[in-house]
Amino acid sequence: NTNNLMCNAYVTQSFMKGRFAVKLEAFDLFQQLKSVDYQVNGQGKSEIRYNTIPHYIMLHAIYKMNVGGKK
Repeated sequence: NTNNLMCNAYVTQSFMKGRFAVKLEAFDLFQQLKSVDYQVNGQGKSEIRYNTIPHYIMLHAIYKMNVGGKK
């Protein structure tokens, strides 16, 4: 088990009366998640690999359509 401080953030802005939105999302801002851990034991150095998602920034563009129409 590891104790990593992980920070995620996102910001959303709507346009055109809420029909169009833009969202900026960031994962692992401090880059604390590592995929390789090195340990030294009595027989030498060992390497352990983990499946982790690397840090990233993603931009979402969302458009809401009203298919049914107004009544």
